[in-house]
Amino acid sequence: MRVLDTREGAGLVGPGRTVAVDLASKVPTGTTAVVLNVTGVSPTAETYVTAYPSGEARPLASSLNLARGEIRANLVTVRVTDARAVTLYNHLGSTHLVADLAGYYSTGDGSRFSPVVYTLRDSLELGPRQTATLGFGHEVPESATAVVLNLTGVSPTAATFLTMWPTGAARPVASNVNLAAGAVNPNLVTVALGDDHIVSLYNNAGTITVHADLAGFYTPEYGAVFAPRSPVRVFDTRTGVGQQGGVVAPIRAGQSAPFVAGNHVPDEAVAAVLNLTGVAPTTGTFVSAWQGGAVPQHSNLNLAARQTAANLAVVRLERANPDPRAFFYNRNGSVNLVADLAGYFWTPTGGCVADCAYSWGQNVDGGLGTGTSVGHSFTPTQLADVSGVVQVADPYALLADGTVRAWGRNWSGELGIGVVGDFSAVPVRVLDLTGVVAVTSTMETGFALRSDGTVWGWGSAKGNLLGTDDYEPRPVPVQVPGLANITAIAGGHLTAYALDADGVVWAWGDNTNGEYGNGTDQPSARPVRVSGLTGVTSIGASMFTAFAVMGDGTVRAWGLNNGGQAGEGSDETVVPTPVEVPGATGVTRVVTDIYHVYALRTDGTVLGWGDNDRGVLGIGVDCPWGGDCVVRVPTPLPVTGVVDIAANSAGGYALDGTGTVWAWGGNTFGELGHGRLTEKAVSPVVVPNLPPVDALGFSRSGGRVLVGAP
Repeated sequence: MRVLDTREGAGLVGPGRTVAVDLASKVPTGTTAVVLNVTGVSPTAETYVTAYPSGEARPLASSLNLARGEIRANLVTVRVTDARAVTLYNHLGSTHLVADLAGYYSTGDGSRFSPVVYTLRDSLELGPRQTATLGFGHEVPESATAVVLNLTGVSPTAATFLTMWPTGAARPVASNVNLAAGAVNPNLVTVALGDDHIVSLYNNAGTITVHADLAGFYTPEYGAVFAPRSPVRVFDTRTGVGQQGGVVAPIRAGQSAPFVAGNHVPDEAVAAVLNLTGVAPTTGTFVSAWQGGAVPQHSNLNLAARQTAANLAVVRLERANPDPRAFFYNRNGSVNLVADLAGYFWTPTGGCVADCAYSWGQNVDGGLGTGTSVGHSFTPTQLADVSGVVQVADPYALLADGTVRAWGRNWSGELGIGVVGDFSAVPVRVLDLTGVVAVTSTMETGFALRSDGTVWGWGSAKGNLLGTDDYEPRPVPVQVPGLANITAIAGGHLTAYALDADGVVWAWGDNTNGEYGNGTDQPSARPVRVSGLTGVTSIGASMFTAFAVMGDGTVRAWGLNNGGQAGEGSDETVVPTPVEVPGATGVTRVVTDIYHVYALRTDGTVLGWGDNDRGVLGIGVDCPWGGDCVVRVPTPLPVTGVVDIAANSAGGYALDGTGTVWAWGGNTFGELGHGRLTEKAVSPVVVPNLPPVDALGFSRSGGRVLVGAP
C-alpha cells in the first residue's frame, strides 16, 4: 500500500529537511512498529535517509543510502508511538521519497516469525514485463502466512523495477527493488503467501537475473514476537563497536567479523533486524550474515567498488552474550560495515496455564523447546507456550487433546511440519495427527500411537523405520504397516518396538545387534515378533538394547550387551533372544539410555545396572574413567518412595510421592538441574526450583517433567 509519494504533492525533500508519514488510518491502535519500503528517487547529491518515530529525536543512524541521481529502495522497520507516524529525514541535496506500507507489528494476535538459515530458494531469469512464480510448499509449514526474502536483482539490460506479491491477488502499484542498467541491488521483502504457498514476481523492463534467499516465515501457530527499538548503532568496523575486543579494521576478502550484540539484544532473542551499510569497498563484493560453517552462498548486501549502500537484514542469532551472536562475511576486497538495530525477535517464555512441561540440560538447536537455541539451561525452564501436556518423549509432547508438538532439529523432517531442514526452538504442531495416546522417538524419527491401536511415524526412514521401503524422509506422519491393536510403543537408536493387546512385542528397523530378539541379525521390511514373549505389560528401549516387563514383575532383555546393559551377568556382547534379568523382581517399568538401565519396583525402590562410568548409575559408587565400571546385575539406588523414573544419556531421574525430583549422573550440560556445573552426582540429589511434579518425561540430553499447576 503506497502511503507516501512526494512526486504527487509534497515535492522534493530538501537538505536537512523531513517529511512525515501519518499511518494512523492505515494501521490499528496497538501497533508497535511498521514495515515500510522506502524508495529514494534521483537525489541531487549523494545522501542518506533516516526513518524514525515522529515526535522523537533523530537517531544517529541511516536507513537508505543514495548516490546522486540514483533510484534505490530499502525495507525499513520503524518503531512507532501511539501517534502511529514516521518521519523521514534527508541529509544532503534534494530528493523525492516514496514509501509503501508492507506490514506492521502490534500487541494483538497475529502471525509470529521463525528465522531460518538463509537459503538460496531460487535463481530466475526474467524478460521485460514478465512474471514468474516461486512456490514455498517444501520450505515452510502448511500454516505459514508470509515469507521473508532477500531479493537481489543482477545486471538488468535496462533500468527496471521488481515487484513481488501473493499469487492470486492483483499486482500492486509498488516496487520492491529498483535497478539501473547493469546494477546489482538487493532488498528485503516480506510478502504474504498466495494460493498454494506461491508468490509472484514481476520484472518491468529489460532482461534480469533475480536471486531469492529465504530468511524466515510467519505463522499464527508459533514463533517469535517483535520487540521494536529506536535505531541504534550496534556494529561499526570503523570504530570497533560490536567487534570482539573493539577491533577497528575493515573486513577483508574471505573473512568474517564476529557480531557481539552486547546489552542491545538479550540472550533470548532469536533474530535481529539490522540495517546493514557497506562503506566504500575496494572492489565489487557481497556481504553475508551467517552463523559460521561452510562459506555462505547467500548475500544480504551487494556493493560495487567505492559504493556506500544499505540493505535491511533479518539476522538469525545463536549463542549468548558475550559470545558472537552472528558473523558478517565479506567475499572480495575489503569493506567497512555498519549495522543499525531496528529491533529483535524473541519467544515469550511461559504461557502455560495448566499441565505444563519443564526442561533443562543441553539446548543444541533448540532442543529444550524453550524458545531459544542459546547455550544450555542449568535450571528447569518452562516449555514455551504449551498447555495441556500429558506426556513428553523428547522431542515431542503429547497434549490432552490428542495432538502432538515437536521441537529441536528437523534434519530429516522429524518436526512433522511438512518440510525438511533447520530446527525450531519453539514447539510446533505435528501435522495430520489426532487421537494420539502415546509418543516415542528414535534418533531422527517420531512415532505416535493412536487410540485405534495404529502406529504412525515421521522423519528419517533409515532402517526402513517407517515401513515405506524407499528410505526417503517423511516430513508428515505415515502409518507404519503391519501393526494393529497396539497398546504401547518404545524407541531405540534405529529400532522401534510396539506392545500389542495380547502382550506380544513387535520390532522393526535396524537389527544389527539383535534388536529384534529373534535370534538373527537380519533386517525385515515389516515388524517382526520378538521371540518367546507373551504376557508383557510394558516395554523400554535404549540405543541398541530392549526390555520387556512381564506380568509377574520380572524383566527380559535382548540386544547389545557391551556395557552389561542386558543385566543377565554375562560378558556376551550380543544377547540375540530375550533372557531374564536376575534379581529384577516386582518391576513395573524399565527405562534406559545407551549403556545404563533403571527399573522401578512396586515397593518404590529403584534398581540400576550396566555401565557405571564415573558413577552415572547413581548407586553411590564412583568409578574412574578407564576402569572396569560395568555393574552386571541389578543394584539398588539410595532412593525410596519413588513413583516414576526416567533416564538420560549421562544418568537418570526419580520422582517421589511428594512431587520431588531426584537426579544423578553426569552434569556436563546441567543435567542435574541445580544451577551449578559440578562434575557429577554418584548418588541422587534433589532438583530444586520446581513446583510439585506429577510425572517425568524422557530426554537423552537432560530433564523433562510434567507439572499440573505451574
